Amino acid sequence: MISAKKLKEEYERKLKDLQNECSHNDISEWMEHSWAPAHFSGFQLKQCNYCWKIIEYRTSCIACKIKFITKEQPKRNNCLCDRCLKKGKYYCVTHKKFYDGTQGCPICMKYFDEIKM
Repeated sequence: MISAKKLKEEYERKLKDLQNECSHNDISEWMEHSWAPAHFSGFQLKQCNYCWKIIEYRTSCIACKIKFITKEQPKRNNCLCDRCLKKGKYYCVTHKKFYDGTQGCPICMKYFDEIKM
């Protein structure tokens, strides 16, 4: 008897093989992405109608509001276009500034430091 885990692993392997071999000739229109029913991610995607591989994503830059297309899934909380990424790795919507540090905006982060658990 085969387990559900083995079935899922086999399905994922076969789907990946199909996606790697597919020529992606039948691409969908732009559609909203949701991580759960009725929970939209704020970006759109196109996928192959045959193998279901996601081909590209479309979203708006949080800094300059320009729509752009990318091959990788955008990060919902800090989605920057290539032009704005040159200004900094993170953008603080509250203070309208770019930052390169791993913590993002130091002004906003100081409030988290002040919170006592």
